[in-house]
Amino acid sequence: MTDLVGVLDTKTTASQGSSTAYTCPAGHGAKVKLMYRGVAGSGSTLSISVNNITLFQSGSLTAGHVQYSGYSKLLNNATAAAVLDGSADSVVVAPFQREYMLGPGDEVKYAISGADMSSFQIDVIGAQVENPS
Repeated sequence: MTDLVGVLDTKTTASQGSSTAYTCPAGHGAKVKLMYRGVAGSGSTLSISVNNITLFQSGSLTAGHVQYSGYSKLLNNATAAAVLDGSADSVVVAPFQREYMLGPGDEVKYAISGADMSSFQIDVIGAQVENPS
């Protein structure tokens, strides 16, 4: 397997349950950021974890609210996606500034509970490199 830079994986499962967004392959390491956007169903909750450490757990979301990553915050916008116009840091979907270092077998996961989201996408963005033997 070769080195990769950019979007390492994308997942779009919006139904309730736990999903693996990315698994660092054997013999590799990765430095990643996360970018996501989801439109909540009535009572949806969202959590994201790296290596079984929960990064955040949202409260119960109102139907139609947009949960998304921004440059410096994880945001729950009380209005529809039309507000995401890019006019300020708080109204643009962007990779969250935190970086995570992953080794072989490490995983990024997300879980939706309470209710299905009407849409969801998470991108794992970064660099994946082959470990020297």
